[in-house]
Amino acid sequence: PGGAAGAGAPRSIIRNYSWVDESRRVVKVYISADGEPAAVAAAGGGGEGRIRATFQEQSFQVDVAGDNAAHSLSISALEHKISPEGCKVKVVEGKRIVVTLQKAKEDSLWNTLVRRA
Repeated sequence: PGGAAGAGAPRSIIRNYSWVDESRRVVKVYISADGEPAAVAAAGGGGEGRIRATFQEQSFQVDVAGDNAAHSLSISALEHKISPEGCKVKVVEGKRIVVTLQKAKEDSLWNTLVRRA
């Protein structure tokens, strides 16, 4: 009752996000309530194990377990490498989910988030 969606829940792909090359060290990805209201609502305050993030050298995935669906943002080919141990996800309740990617190489300029195939 009122728990997070299980493995059998329908998957909803998060398609609306923005990003910024914020500083010499990090790139931030924003999932806002304007573009993805269900995912942000499902994230709540970020507690209760509702958000799971996986970071690898050149990819990341964020899963949000909602009551009716599992929301997922997966980027499988980042333009540059990241340091997985320095990456994190934060929730601003009711407003946005912020994914912070730590650059593997400081001062690298990211013109795009996703590498073109």
